[in-house]
Amino acid sequence: MTTFRLGTFNREHLIKWFVSQAENKETGQLAALKQVDINAEDELDDFMVEVDILTECVHNNIVGIKEAFFFDHKLWVSEWIAD
Repeated sequence: MTTFRLGTFNREHLIKWFVSQAENKETGQLAALKQVDINAEDELDDFMVEVDILTECVHNNIVGIKEAFFFDHKLWVSEWIAD
């Protein structure tokens, strides 16, 4: 996995996240894997709204979400890699 973006986002809390490039071991397909540290339930709620919108939105100019899951106080979002 190669990390290619680090960042923070500040609403009411400092939210640390990074994006890595990941490869599916079975198919060899690449994806962007966004990992967000979640410290409060309202932070997770905010990101789940984003996940819900991007999951339903299908357009050539919008990077789609492949899947998202919450594990060990982290939100993991797998997205298609833009060409």
